[in-house]
Amino acid sequence: MADVSTQAAITREQVAALSEMRREPGWLRERRLQAWEAFERHEWPRGRWTRLDDLPLAGYSVNSKAQANGNVGLSPATREAALEAVNPFLGGEQELAGVLVHVGSEVARHTLDEALARQGVLLLEMDQAVHEAEAILKEYFMTRAVTPDQGKLEALHGALWAGGRLIYVPQGVEVQLPIQLFQHALDGDAYLFPHTLVVAEPNSRVTVVEGATSQDSQERLHLGVVEVIVRQGASVTFATFQDWGRQTTNITLRRAWLEQDAQVHWSVGEFGGQRTISRFETRLDGQGSQARHLLVFFGNGDQYMDLFTFVDHWGRMSQAEMLGRGVLTDRARSIYQGKSYIRRGAKGADSQQHEDNLLLSAEARADAEPSVYVDEDDVKAGHGATSGQVDEEQVFYLRSRGLTEKQAIGMIVQGFFDPLLQEIPVEAARESVARLIAKRLE
Repeated sequence: MADVSTQAAITREQVAALSEMRREPGWLRERRLQAWEAFERHEWPRGRWTRLDDLPLAGYSVNSKAQANGNVGLSPATREAALEAVNPFLGGEQELAGVLVHVGSEVARHTLDEALARQGVLLLEMDQAVHEAEAILKEYFMTRAVTPDQGKLEALHGALWAGGRLIYVPQGVEVQLPIQLFQHALDGDAYLFPHTLVVAEPNSRVTVVEGATSQDSQERLHLGVVEVIVRQGASVTFATFQDWGRQTTNITLRRAWLEQDAQVHWSVGEFGGQRTISRFETRLDGQGSQARHLLVFFGNGDQYMDLFTFVDHWGRMSQAEMLGRGVLTDRARSIYQGKSYIRRGAKGADSQQHEDNLLLSAEARADAEPSVYVDEDDVKAGHGATSGQVDEEQVFYLRSRGLTEKQAIGMIVQGFFDPLLQEIPVEAARESVARLIAKRLE
């Protein structure tokens, strides 16, 4: 896949055909075409670390079932096998306000608490939302948090997005239990471009748990986007984790836009994929807005992870904290970049970041590049990062207490992650991430 050139791989005719196949209204078709035009204008990102102009787009086809509109008719056996695989990651019905599970491009499970539905809360598959929540999409879909003008990847997604989900919480409504989203990709899903949009109107509150897994025998490209719009005084907790198969190129762009006194709490777990490019960012637009970014990751084999987290302070008295912890073993490599930007006018802003890496093998490599940019006085900002091998004295001590070397390293890794895992505010997400860590230690 990586050797295929992407030059001129996507055409205007393909984008128009995708919109027609999905029976979209004219305004949405026009947005797709505008995104394609932006894609043509933009250059591929050329950072110091990761090359992205070799994405396997040449084989893209609008006939892929992953781009189909509506269900594709999974066999009962396929559906049951897939649900059995994802059930360990799902919370119980009594623990959730709603759940939306995709198996391939089919909705395999979809529920929402009736009392919340009567209050106007929406949990819709994106194909439903296009027709049932058109006004919401017109206002928020790729107009604020993520836009095609931001870069080539954003524009590519805007042109080819397919499927996903909308969560909408009206003003003043507090969703007490989490809403869970899950996507399990099947063989044949070679191109995945899902879009998640969360809108929390003023003084509302919602917690979202998102997960993604896949079968491992299919090469695929995943380019997903998550947009979180947090209006004045609202609060969104978004916990997400992925365990894509090892033949997956995974790119995920997550961005939140916060108004005055709004809050967002991100918890991101990156575990799967052969190559992962993960971006999660928050624009603190309003006075008194607050963001907390938590990142955990575990790479093994020859995995490559390019991770970037960014807080952009525009509002006065805005606050942000970014914390990351990662473990690498075998020949895995990670690049972690944390960035804080305090803009002129953001007086009283406070932005802190710290990231730690633990290496379990001499061949593993972790690079960290925290940075702070300040264009205003009367602010607080700081950053730091560490990388190191497992402490041999700790291993020796634990082995002297009867543990094997593998058990000792496993206990050290679990203790290394535990402070951040305890901060993941949703039990289902916390247990899922702990399960994925344990899987890497087997």
